[in-house]
Amino acid sequence: MDAAPYARAGNKQRLAGMLDAAHPAAAAGVAGKRRATAGEDLIFLSIGEPDAPTPTSIMDVVNTQMRAGRYKYAASRGECDLLDGLSAQYSKSTGRPISTQQFIFLPGTQTALFVALQATVELGDEVLMADPYYATYEGVIAAAGGIAPGALTA
Repeated sequence: MDAAPYARAGNKQRLAGMLDAAHPAAAAGVAGKRRATAGEDLIFLSIGEPDAPTPTSIMDVVNTQMRAGRYKYAASRGECDLLDGLSAQYSKSTGRPISTQQFIFLPGTQTALFVALQATVELGDEVLMADPYYATYEGVIAAAGGIAPGALTA
């Protein structure tokens, strides 16, 4: 995808341009769901959406926490107790002090990839990907202003 039109345009056109350049993997996912709804027996290997029910023990903990008032957004860098625990674990495993200011805790790899690319990719940069790759990589690269020229194969 050519990033140049986005550089010339304002944010409004940039958004519209990104929406026009929808990734083919998204279309394949939609087509696959349609086929499954029509009764075709498929195994989805693209988006990591669980197809197994959440264990009851996890739902019980979540329900208990929500009833106790824990249903608001967490701190953007991670919850303090979690960060403190990770700091202690990293300090112990590395043998040197690692403070909570030296890392962030994100809710998943997709968010981590988005944050990393936003911090490192400049408009028009080419970003290399290995094949196979996750369906959203090209979209996240484009959102950061980068270009994915194609996947590298072994």
